[in-house]
Amino acid sequence: MKAIILLNCMFQRITITASSPTSRYTDPKSLVSRTYLGTSFAGPRMEDGKNCAWWMVDIGQDHQLMCNYYTLRQDGSRAYIRCWNLQGSSDGKTWTNLREHENDQTMCKPGQFASWPIIGPNALLPFRFFRVFLTGPTTDASNPWNFCICFFELYGYFR
Repeated sequence: MKAIILLNCMFQRITITASSPTSRYTDPKSLVSRTYLGTSFAGPRMEDGKNCAWWMVDIGQDHQLMCNYYTLRQDGSRAYIRCWNLQGSSDGKTWTNLREHENDQTMCKPGQFASWPIIGPNALLPFRFFRVFLTGPTTDASNPWNFCICFFELYGYFR
């Protein structure tokens, strides 16, 4: 079955988490809302001795998606992402890179939408969990590890 996963309306069992605790600027609901936010970020944390930041979506215990495309939206800041991975997982612990971005200059305006295809054999793997994982600092010199997006959408084959 081909499906577009609109995270905000298709499922009631979706769980969204961030690398930092929920706050007025780190609100998981904002990632699935169509409302534009001037400030929306997942803050940094240390994992395996390295800085990182991420947003994660769990589509539910009885669901899997073979993701072949995804969309992000920059919040109102100028903390543009350059290095990140889209990852999938069946258990929320072991992650597979679906797309790796190194010095990607696509995001360059506040509020901008951008989409990328997932190609290769990993596009055929079904996953329950998906996360966008910041692997390098953003363009913001004052808070380079704040992952500033306000929308995340997945596309693909759902079962």
